[in-house]
Amino acid sequence: MGGTTGLEPFRRKEGMPLPDNPSLDWLRKQAKRHLDELRKANSDAQLADAQFEIAKRYGFSSWRGLKAHVDSLSIEGQLFEAARSGNQPRLVELLDEHPDPSEEQIKHYLTGNLCRCATYPEVMDAVRLAAKKRNAAPAG
Repeated sequence: MGGTTGLEPFRRKEGMPLPDNPSLDWLRKQAKRHLDELRKANSDAQLADAQFEIAKRYGFSSWRGLKAHVDSLSIEGQLFEAARSGNQPRLVELLDEHPDPSEEQIKHYLTGNLCRCATYPEVMDAVRLAAKKRNAAPAG
């Protein structure tokens, strides 16, 4: 699937299979429950420790890698990655399949994925512009 070019260091290794259509919210809740378990043995355990162990359980080298994988499974995640990486052919392909992402869909996906002080406005503009161009192009 296009758009995962920058994620090679986080590729999945052997581990428990993720459920069908994994949810990041579900994984976060799993990590919080696991943190409670960790704190029984070590009161200094942090959420990052639990997240790391959950990621390892599913065969990822980090929580970031697990999150990137789960995000890449959604259309919003694929749109974001194509726009972020400048992969115009993939962005066009995705917008052909899903021609009118709402402003709220784009913003929802970017939350927690991109620093708003850096390239956030440019990624938002890229998705908006690409969608606008696709919608304005004559069918053919």
